[in-house]
Amino acid sequence: MQKEEIEEKVRRLLSEKHGNDIEIKDLKSIQFVELVVKIEDEFGIEIDFDDMDVDMIGNNDKLIRYLYYKINA
Repeated sequence: MQKEEIEEKVRRLLSEKHGNDIEIKDLKSIQFVELVVKIEDEFGIEIDFDDMDVDMIGNNDKLIRYLYYKINA
C-alpha cells in the first residue's frame, strides 16, 4: 500500500469524528486511542504502543510513515 493511500485513509478517519482540519497532535489521549483502534480495524494491523514514540503521536507524517512500514512489512 502506498503512503498516499494510507494518508488519505488516516485523514478520512480523523475527519469523520473531528473535522477536516484536525491534526493528530490536537487529539486528547482518549481520542488518540480511539483513532488507533479505527486504524487497526481499517488496515487489519495491530499497533503496539511500545513501538511508538512521543514524536509519532504528535505528528501526522511520522504516524503515516510508521503505518506504511507496519502495513508493508
